[in-house]
Amino acid sequence: MSKKLITLILATVMLVSTIAPVFAQETNVPFVFGQSNMSQKFSPFYSDTAYDQDVVEMTNISLMTTDRVGAIIYNGIEGETHSYNGKDYTYHGAADLSVVYDEAEDITTYTAKLRDDLVFSDGEPLTADDVIFTYYVYLDPAYVGSTTLNSYKILGLQDYLTQTTSDVYSRFETIAKDIQAAGSDHEWTEADAWTKEQQDAYWALIESNWVAEVQKISDYVYTNYAKGYAEETMGMTPEEIGADEGLKVAFGMVMWGFGEVADGVLTAKSGATFDLKAGVYPTINDYYNETYSDYAGDAEKFFSVEAVDSKAKSIVNSAKDTFISQEGSKAPEMAGGIPNIAGIKKTG
Repeated sequence: MSKKLITLILATVMLVSTIAPVFAQETNVPFVFGQSNMSQKFSPFYSDTAYDQDVVEMTNISLMTTDRVGAIIYNGIEGETHSYNGKDYTYHGAADLSVVYDEAEDITTYTAKLRDDLVFSDGEPLTADDVIFTYYVYLDPAYVGSTTLNSYKILGLQDYLTQTTSDVYSRFETIAKDIQAAGSDHEWTEADAWTKEQQDAYWALIESNWVAEVQKISDYVYTNYAKGYAEETMGMTPEEIGADEGLKVAFGMVMWGFGEVADGVLTAKSGATFDLKAGVYPTINDYYNETYSDYAGDAEKFFSVEAVDSKAKSIVNSAKDTFISQEGSKAPEMAGGIPNIAGIKKTG
């Protein structure tokens, strides 16, 4: 059963320092934390490596608190006592949480009541507006971070992301599906129910989303496998690979089965070669071309087999939504746009 969310203020990460209070009496003493392979993306919105996320977790808080076995603490302000292994533990959190399901409307409402004494590291109070701001960052159509909150069925999110009403969305969704069904090699004619510009725009979106997915694979492979497989597959250290984006792409191709390295030469699945010893490295577009050729241009099949996160929005669905947003928002009835997400509300 599909459930829409009205108030989705749950489990978000906010920029609230948990370190500053420790050094309240010695403000000039730095907190020293050693780690490897940091990409220096310490924002909760854009951190992607596990090492950067370690820093995010130490300097931010979540609205949702869980106990030792993952059960949700609903009364975080006053605290809840849960038993574990014969011993009682009391848990406190940043908010009280509630979940209410309306079976008749098929709508689930998540509500969070914040503690009133939360502050940022500069002393400014944390309010519901800050929480809502966080959601709007994650749900902005231009957001390119690793969080996939836009895949949730939040009430009004589709209208906001595409800047179209349901009727306009449906009209342009049909156009997108028809263009997809016609195929990327379709030669446009005046008999088509869409313009040539719309057809070109749609396939450009498929390509850009496909390239972005390949980049995710490359980043994922380096982050998770460089330490264990760099020497074995590339004859290089993780640091050597990490120093050049082209080597990271090459490593991603090798680990994902789209090439192999012998005597310092990368041979891609298509037969194309890159002399790594001579500094000739593949680009992310070279990697994309390999995947495109291997899957004969079938973006859906590629995504279903190769995607790092199979639960994320697929290449075709992402392209479709962007297409609807770009083209549907030009419809005369959409003048003024849709400024808010109906399902995210400030209740007090």
